[in-house]
Amino acid sequence: MCLSDLGRVIEHDVTTSSALVDIDGRPTRVSTITLGLDVPEISPDTWLVVHTGFAVSTLADAEAHAILAARADLAPSTSSGEMP
Repeated sequence: MCLSDLGRVIEHDVTTSSALVDIDGRPTRVSTITLGLDVPEISPDTWLVVHTGFAVSTLADAEAHAILAARADLAPSTSSGEMP
């Protein structure tokens, strides 16, 4: 089963259609080209849903925190990246 990650944008590079995002404390470069042109401006602190290196959608801050809290309640391994 695949799960998407949530990442908070650190910086966005419009020229390369990519963003550096913080996913569980790991800086990760992802493509934003899949978001298309009808997505609001991506800026630092924007939350992205990331799947296999591609940003697939943006999230409101409250929604991202609710998802992170729900994942933390499921199992420590889903929020820390460590195997039990």
